[in-house]
Amino acid sequence: TNAGPSTADAVTRTVTISAAASVTLNPASSGTVVRNSNGSYTITYPGGSIAPGNSVNYTFSVVAPATGPVTLTAATTTSTSQGVTATGTLADSGTRTLNVTPVPVSGTVYDDVNYGGGAGRTYAAANTSATNSGFASGAIGRAGATVEFYDNAGTFVGSTTTGTNGTYSYNLPAVGSYTVRVVNSTVTSARTPAATGVVPVQTYVLGNANQVGGANPAYTDAAANTGSQLLASLSSGTVAPQSLYSATFSTTTTNSGVDFGFNFDTVVNTNDVAAVNGTNAQGSLRQFITNSNALGGESSLAPVYTSATGATTALATGVETSIFMIPNGQAVAGQRAGLTNAAGTANFTTPNNGNGTAATIVLAAALPRVSGPATAINGGTQTRSTGDSNAAVTTSGAESTGPEVLINLNSNTSLILGGVNDQLLGLGVYNSQATDVGVYIATGATGALIQGSTFNNNGANITFQATAAATPSAATITGNVIRDSQRGNADGIELNGNNSNMTISGNQLLRNYGFGIDFIAGANTNNTITNNTFVGNGVGGGKDGQTSGIGLRGTGSNNNLISNNTFTGNNGAGIIAKSGTTGNVFSQNSFSGNGGSASAAAGYGLGIDLMAGGATGDNGDGVTKNDSGDSDTGANGLINFPIIQSATLVGNTLTVTGL
Repeated sequence: TNAGPSTADAVTRTVTISAAASVTLNPASSGTVVRNSNGSYTITYPGGSIAPGNSVNYTFSVVAPATGPVTLTAATTTSTSQGVTATGTLADSGTRTLNVTPVPVSGTVYDDVNYGGGAGRTYAAANTSATNSGFASGAIGRAGATVEFYDNAGTFVGSTTTGTNGTYSYNLPAVGSYTVRVVNSTVTSARTPAATGVVPVQTYVLGNANQVGGANPAYTDAAANTGSQLLASLSSGTVAPQSLYSATFSTTTTNSGVDFGFNFDTVVNTNDVAAVNGTNAQGSLRQFITNSNALGGESSLAPVYTSATGATTALATGVETSIFMIPNGQAVAGQRAGLTNAAGTANFTTPNNGNGTAATIVLAAALPRVSGPATAINGGTQTRSTGDSNAAVTTSGAESTGPEVLINLNSNTSLILGGVNDQLLGLGVYNSQATDVGVYIATGATGALIQGSTFNNNGANITFQATAAATPSAATITGNVIRDSQRGNADGIELNGNNSNMTISGNQLLRNYGFGIDFIAGANTNNTITNNTFVGNGVGGGKDGQTSGIGLRGTGSNNNLISNNTFTGNNGAGIIAKSGTTGNVFSQNSFSGNGGSASAAAGYGLGIDLMAGGATGDNGDGVTKNDSGDSDTGANGLINFPIIQSATLVGNTLTVTGL
């Protein structure tokens, strides 16, 4: 306003705004806008004359900065060609507070390190669980995660990154409907933040504990927005934004707590790729193994399963457990109904073993070696999630423990365990490369646990690599079905040297091409083999084939206990022990119907066949006559077999006499 007595000429007004996301003039031609290097804006309204008593109004709009304070100030200066004069026409200046009302949105991105399946967990619950197992409070919040914002039309509004404690805050330009997205590949692990090649899956988003695996668990997350893409344009094929939260935001609603939870051990699909590249294996078994190999801190893990009612079940502590949450199309704790795989068909199909349905992972290439310690690939977590959909089978030729997760090796090489105290639990592993094996326990992989699984139709089913004497295998193999190995003379379980101090118990070793258990080479000592069933092994047949239930062949494979096992219908002897093995104890085993046609005709179908020194072949050497009073060269020193002369039962007393 010109309050002077004369016309003000060459009036120029300059407005400097402290900070803003953008400034727009109305009309755009009314002046010029310059963004300064410090983030402020300068508006210049040039020239013109203002007669006495007249006013000129200037209009502009300001979008508040995406982050930081939302109170903005504008410093204005007006100058004229007259300057200060006696007539009262003068320059002026002042500072005003702008009426800017952005819509702030905030939340936390976190790694739920102890998520154990089931319903997703809030930040508070995840943080409490983590601190109880040894993590510092707040350590699960992940710095550096990219959070993007889209308006109701899917137009990219902007992005920010989370701070050191995983929190973010962003000022939306106005009230309205928006979508908040977290770019999954930018979320790091609370255990090893600098680990590369690791990719998590979503376990929780504000108000939704049933979106484990993200928007579509069969898909992988899209890359970050390049700055101009629509939200919809980020989707292509089986790649799409996975972690999304959509809502109407206003200045009168509470816009805080828009949290996103993630986990690095969860398997949510049956996908596989030949090689991991970016997020292309997200949510798969391959990505789980990749993650577990790269991340440490297993001793601090204490995963917990949460049911739909909130009831919790603790999993093994100090173990990095695969959390299988592969959808079966039904609503379960943590996942909604109607989820299918990328092909549009159910993940769960009729398996090659079992009489129900199971999630079958068909490999595109050999899986990476499991090298991390205390890593458990545990199909039982899938059973907990979706129920027992694949009952055990006892029908001859189709025996199965009934696992809910099957790994079809698809003629690739074996699944390799290479860490300390690794575990395979509740799985089906089959169809390896014919010249290879199903599961390979590598040198130095001590303390392995293989339990409750089915291994079938592999070259050999389970093979232990020779290891150093200082690091005996000390594995436990229990409660498995191990059947139908395919390669010539390949076995159910193969020991190759210093595979010692192991327990092999309660397994069914059935119809393997060679031995049920083969002590192939080296000194495999102090093993306990008990309560197993050996049926129909040695299907390769032949006098010199490997046709028995157990073959003790490796020189120095001594001092093993073989007890309480059942040997029935094996094509050779129940047990053969070659010269060079000694101190092995055979106790309370049951033998019946062993010796196929060729073996029986040659006299090689004994219960226990101790081979004499100089005997050749792997199928025993038949009956060795007792020879008292001198030492002999051969297995167990060719100890004489007992001769039973009589057995008398009087009441409850059985008296056996013999020599």
